[in-house]
Amino acid sequence: MLYRKNFAFAHTILTGKHYYDNRGGAPMYYVAYLISGEVRYVAEGETHHARAGQIVYLPKGYRYQSFWSGENIDSVIFGFFDAGTLENLKNTPQIFNADEELIALFLSVRIEPGGSVTYHSLSIFYTVLDRI
Repeated sequence: MLYRKNFAFAHTILTGKHYYDNRGGAPMYYVAYLISGEVRYVAEGETHHARAGQIVYLPKGYRYQSFWSGENIDSVIFGFFDAGTLENLKNTPQIFNADEELIALFLSVRIEPGGSVTYHSLSIFYTVLDRI
């Protein structure tokens, strides 16, 4: 059971504009699929922009501000502590285009109340990491 506590998965739905100040640093690594809306991450003189249909990766400790916009902002977010799983990812923010298979994987994850994670969801998570 402790192993699953190293993960937090969420499906978020927002409307309008939102701002998050994470200049203290991201507490986990994050991989998110943006179903609808847009987000702009600003940090250390760099700006990263993602739109619907893209996957965002943010490393643990990344200090940023995010600006979310859209009539509906819908995303599936995987948060995790284990950096050992990042064979394909750098320790910098990255944005990927999602193909149909990745979209289906993200949307098939069962999000539990409070962000708890099932073993089935973990298997999907690791498949997503392997394919990005």
